[in-house]
Amino acid sequence: MKAIISILVVLSLVTVAHSAGNNGFTVKKSLPTELVNINLADTTALMTLPGIGSVLANRIVDYRSLNGDFETIEDIMNVSGIKEAKFAKIAPYITVSKTK
Repeated sequence: MKAIISILVVLSLVTVAHSAGNNGFTVKKSLPTELVNINLADTTALMTLPGIGSVLANRIVDYRSLNGDFETIEDIMNVSGIKEAKFAKIAPYITVSKTK
């Protein structure tokens, strides 16, 4: 009887994990294959950067709209939520160029 109860408990845990999606595994997004120009990128392109989700991507676009082009890649740290640690993760994948 204890064996049957143990099996039922395990099966219910497996069902819960499976219904949570992704088979219990975290899905990682793939990194950009080309440099992302932070002066031209839309939110979709920005979200390919490690640690950049929709909220930060929108902040980057909003900041750029209000303040103009980024002069250097380091200027992205002026965006709320992007400091040294996050910058270190995205720096190898970003570039800047003038849009005008």
